Amino acid sequence: MLMRLGAVETWTAVLGFANVTSQGLLAGGLFIVLAGAVPTFRALPVETWLRVHRGLDSSIKRFMPVITLVALLTAVALLALPQNPLALWLTGAGVASLVVGIAVTTRLNHPINVAVARHTSGEAPLERSALAGMRARWITGHRYRTWLAVLGLVCFAAAQAA
Repeated sequence: MLMRLGAVETWTAVLGFANVTSQGLLAGGLFIVLAGAVPTFRALPVETWLRVHRGLDSSIKRFMPVITLVALLTAVALLALPQNPLALWLTGAGVASLVVGIAVTTRLNHPINVAVARHTSGEAPLERSALAGMRARWITGHRYRTWLAVLGLVCFAAAQAA
């Protein structure tokens, strides 16, 4: 099928596939944490949560930024290609939701991850009540960025179908 398409259509199809795939991995990964890990985070004593959170964060941060970057770059590239107005609008809405999700991550979740790492290493110990508050804020930020990623996936998938 791609052999019969022109160059623009081929690039649109390839970038669209990469975009929906990477955004799907991002949204799916965040959703699994929201649905599967967050209830456990809430149930754990703060000290146990700290160790679990730090372990997950050290694993996840190896691939989640790359997935996010691929989703963003492919979406921006799609905006530069000719598309019908609906597909263009949906791609733009997907980019907006992705950018807001990145802002939530960098302004809220990442600083908490850094504070957790510093606390667990003994570099910057915190009071238990401060840690419990950080956990609650991290969960709130994670909820927002998860739903923004899901919204972005819906927009990007709909743009490919438009």
